[in-house]
Amino acid sequence: VVAGVPLCRQLCRDEAKVEFDCGDMNEEAEAVWRDWFRRSSIPRSDFKRILSCGDWLELQPRALLPMFSQAGDESCCGEDFGDLYYFVVDGVVDCKVRYKEGTRVFAAHAGSFIDAFALTALLGQPTAALAMQYSALEGKVAATSTY
Repeated sequence: VVAGVPLCRQLCRDEAKVEFDCGDMNEEAEAVWRDWFRRSSIPRSDFKRILSCGDWLELQPRALLPMFSQAGDESCCGEDFGDLYYFVVDGVVDCKVRYKEGTRVFAAHAGSFIDAFALTALLGQPTAALAMQYSALEGKVAATSTY
């Protein structure tokens, strides 16, 4: 029964007719959908709903990623971890996060979620790594990022 619902949806709907309305970013939206479809079989109609919940951002090298919305809403994970979540479509983002043991520095490339631990907590699956985190993740577009 669980597998039958998605199968029925795919057979009854013509997913090929679903178009993304992302303005200048339609090519990027198509590429991201293809990547997500290969990984999870997400239908175009579901991905279109996800796209409607987010915004496209193009940032210059060395630009900081805001981790908190300006509305002042409290994050799902408390006020310490931010309430904005990012998916890197292209380019590189240099990230830093503080733990008791020190600061961890890493790079997020195309196909990566920024602050995935807080995002999974928002979806009801908090992780031990988020519990050990001292502050919100800091993200900055890499100086060498050319997208």
